[in-house]
Amino acid sequence: IDAPVTGSTPKAITGELTIFIGAEKGIYERAKPVLASMGTNLRYMWWNGIWQAMKLVNNTLVAYSMIGLSEVTKLAQSMGLDMQNYTETVKSIPVASPYIAMKIDTLVRDEFPLMFSLANMYKDIHLALGEMQKSGIQLDFLKLSDEKFRLWVEEGIGDMDLSAIVKVIGK
Repeated sequence: IDAPVTGSTPKAITGELTIFIGAEKGIYERAKPVLASMGTNLRYMWWNGIWQAMKLVNNTLVAYSMIGLSEVTKLAQSMGLDMQNYTETVKSIPVASPYIAMKIDTLVRDEFPLMFSLANMYKDIHLALGEMQKSGIQLDFLKLSDEKFRLWVEEGIGDMDLSAIVKVIGK
């Protein structure tokens, strides 16, 4: 059975992880009670190995979300918005995700508790880029993200949480 997770530290603590499960159906059914003790969103992905594709899709979307959140936070600061009002408003708008709601307060406070390192995200973005190249499709934002994450790791923030990109974005 393959069972990678997403949700970072807060969801691990509360037992609310999303778990991507690759296994034969019978094995999955036997393991389900154990997995349910760790996660509330069990995503059965059929066969072993398919989970990797879903994990790359998930992490690519997380990376895009963090780039967007970092950029609009810089924009909000440059326009003189009240940051408390900004964070509460962003959390309430339809485009906000649970991930954005989880990250925005610490990002605005310039705090970056480690949940998933920037270097690990670069690894996943680079793997997704490889999958893009193998499939022959052209995803410009994925190529740009790969380039930016490589540069950010080279700038020395690879061991920090992914949200630390706000420190270097827009420079």
